[in-house]
Amino acid sequence: MNENDMFDAKPKDLTFLGDVGIVRIPFFQRRYVWKEANWCDLYNNFFDSEIPGFLGSIILKNKAKMSVTDPTECSVIDGQQRLTTLSIFVMALYDTLEENDQKYFEDDLKKVVFRKDIEPGEDGRPVYVPRLFHSHLDKDEFDKIIDFNSHNKIEKENQSLINQCYAYFYNRFSTENYEKKKDLLIKLITTPIKILVVISIGCNTDEQKVFDTLNNAGVRLTMADTIKNYLFNSVSNILDGNKKDDFSKKVIKLYDSTWGNTFCIDDDIDSLWNKEVVTGRMKRTNIDMFLHCYATIKEWYNPTQTLSDLPNVYKKHINELETEEEIENFLNEMCEYAVLYKKTFMDKEEDYKYFYSNENVLSRLLFFCEKMDIKTFNPYILYLIKKYSSNQSKLNKELHKIEKIVVLTYLNKNSSRSKNYNKLCTDFIKDSNRINEEIEKMEDLDTGLVGLQKMTNDEAKTLLFLIELYRRRNPMNDVHELEFKDSYQLEHIMPESWQTYWNTLPKKDDKGKKLITNDDKVNYRNSKINNLGNMTILKDKLNNKIKNKSFDIKINGMDDIPGIKSYTDFKITTIDIIDYYNNGGKWDEERITNRTKDLLEEIKEAFLY
Repeated sequence: MNENDMFDAKPKDLTFLGDVGIVRIPFFQRRYVWKEANWCDLYNNFFDSEIPGFLGSIILKNKAKMSVTDPTECSVIDGQQRLTTLSIFVMALYDTLEENDQKYFEDDLKKVVFRKDIEPGEDGRPVYVPRLFHSHLDKDEFDKIIDFNSHNKIEKENQSLINQCYAYFYNRFSTENYEKKKDLLIKLITTPIKILVVISIGCNTDEQKVFDTLNNAGVRLTMADTIKNYLFNSVSNILDGNKKDDFSKKVIKLYDSTWGNTFCIDDDIDSLWNKEVVTGRMKRTNIDMFLHCYATIKEWYNPTQTLSDLPNVYKKHINELETEEEIENFLNEMCEYAVLYKKTFMDKEEDYKYFYSNENVLSRLLFFCEKMDIKTFNPYILYLIKKYSSNQSKLNKELHKIEKIVVLTYLNKNSSRSKNYNKLCTDFIKDSNRINEEIEKMEDLDTGLVGLQKMTNDEAKTLLFLIELYRRRNPMNDVHELEFKDSYQLEHIMPESWQTYWNTLPKKDDKGKKLITNDDKVNYRNSKINNLGNMTILKDKLNNKIKNKSFDIKINGMDDIPGIKSYTDFKITTIDIIDYYNNGGKWDEERITNRTKDLLEEIKEAFLY
């Protein structure tokens, strides 16, 4: 392929590496992350059949030659994990062979896994180095493994995944049939067995556009590495005066103290930042979501753009950086925001306990937004936390304004406003008074009843839990902090399948209008089933045998099957359901209507004050 061509895709065997010269993993690419399950799949792929199976696609970007004497070179855009693992796999296989066989395969191996270094050794003889030029974080470990002259490569105290990968393959090969091992090595480094699709893109091609195209075909790609590598290539140009193949110590030091120290200081932090989260119908990594937040706060990113535009948004700003001071200020500020983002949106412990307080709006706001899948205001929330870091009182007031907007918008099912959240978020950042204007034109609080009359189980569970916290707000309560568990069950008191045991139909609707036909009565009842007033939360699931039974049996149980009384740890169940039943209360449409109205009043007191 010509280096300027935009796109080329062909099936390849592993020997294609010998034709592409230097295969460079971008210097600041994320570290190697494959683990034993991945290694096992790859190993079995080669030993379970006569012909190795297909290993997917990789994307390489050709680098323009500065002179005819330069070696051909490409950078790995996608496929780092597979190319790294395949190189280690072949090296471990070679290392388990006897010395005579190693000599036999040496020249072929040099053509695939190794390349002749530009500079000869001190004795004037050629020096062979790994063809895969690895990233800053893994280069030393990888080069130790891919080394003809190194022995006893397995280091028990070494916990790096590079070293563990080599040990895994070496140990498995050591017990494998010897002739079978030789046959496999022949297939990999001399025989043209197609195991990869290599997608090559021209040096002037925007890789993010290729990413977007391939995403539609199911290739999983992220944006953070594109931004990071463009950033530090630009940093190198500014700090070192020109673009170099290897970054200077000054650039590496700046990287380590900022991006590296924030996003990938160790495997756990790296994995957390690269964990995928669902946003709308897409999956994005935490670091991509943060970069979106920061770009929104800085007003580089606007609501008319999509997340796939993010790399170009950053490139445009990075191109405006001209001095070392500007670079350092940009990186330091971005990392300060990243630390706050991680603490705010990523660091919640599994057993985190919530409590209600007007001085702690952030916790319940984040809970509501998480459960209602509202991530649009994250940039504005982060902006406020940074802006009012030394004024907790002011922060609470500003966060409560967001709370009022999202809660009342939800209760009114106001889709025109919720669809406009992206624009509102950027407006609020640009103009501090804009959020006050939005609140002033919001609906009357009483209109929120519409949102409580048709609810999903998850929505109802969220609101009931928040009301429970409000009821426990007095610290003098035995328990005023609660953990939210996914195992909590949403229970309809009047069951959705009511026809057998709840067959006394209503005679009037909640406005006193007489219901004449059976269809009218059935429709009216069905309209009440998914009201919040007909729901509660239990600590465990009610047995299916009594789930649709009468009110009495659902409360008390029957035979050896426990009822609601045995599953309640919540005031919202004890007071509203159990105590009501014990006082002779009847569960019908009128009760559901009145309780829904009462719960709305509590929501107004707790979250719409």
